[in-house]
Amino acid sequence: MTIASILLHDPDGLADPAHGPADWALGLAAVTGASLTAIAFDGDGTAPPDALLAAAAEHGVDVHPVTERSFAYGLPEVLADHARLHDLVVTGAEPGGLLSARALAEHLVFDSGRPAVVVPRAWCGPFRCDRVVVAWDNTRAAARALGDALPLLRSARAVTLVTAGGEKAIDTSLGEVDLVAALARRGVSGAAVQRIDQAGGSIGETLAAWARAQDADLLVAGAFGHSRLRQLVLGGVTRSLLDAPRLPVLLSH
Repeated sequence: MTIASILLHDPDGLADPAHGPADWALGLAAVTGASLTAIAFDGDGTAPPDALLAAAAEHGVDVHPVTERSFAYGLPEVLADHARLHDLVVTGAEPGGLLSARALAEHLVFDSGRPAVVVPRAWCGPFRCDRVVVAWDNTRAAARALGDALPLLRSARAVTLVTAGGEKAIDTSLGEVDLVAALARRGVSGAAVQRIDQAGGSIGETLAAWARAQDADLLVAGAFGHSRLRQLVLGGVTRSLLDAPRLPVLLSH
């Protein structure tokens, strides 16, 4: 898979794309040569995309604003429809209200079928993806996230598969040498595997704190959750990473 098309949902950041999800998406698009589609629906409280268009011109990025939507469907469904036509989604996760960026990010992760990168509002460039940490527990969700992140992992200088201990054992017939060799065959060189202790908080908090301490540019994790009475019940790691992302986090379900 290559990243040729990116969807940006950052209604609060279009007026000031110098930081947060808009800045990260512009940087990624510039590096990969991908086109960028920006959600800027009229009437939804989204700022006009003029500042984003100007920033895109400086980055040499091809941007396509989407300003109209069907009101026969809810906003989460419309966003998921658009996301399904792209390789990657970039979004924020600010809390507040039923249709907050946090709530919509959750829908994008679980309903679109596409990987989503959740970027903190305070993040600012220049764009880098040199050091990547991958949360690895040998589950289906972790494998899906690892596969979805391959285009970014192949260009990274350091990739570390991290298992946080303390809550559950990893059930696998493979050793660390097998994991590293498999990644090398998929174009990821210099990968390493590391187990870290769970320090106090949840596994999600432990992983994010460790990634920040390693000066990682991106954390990759599988997203776990299921629907119950039309409400999404999230796994602990997924909720932690969505509630308070400390760095850009690629979530894949």
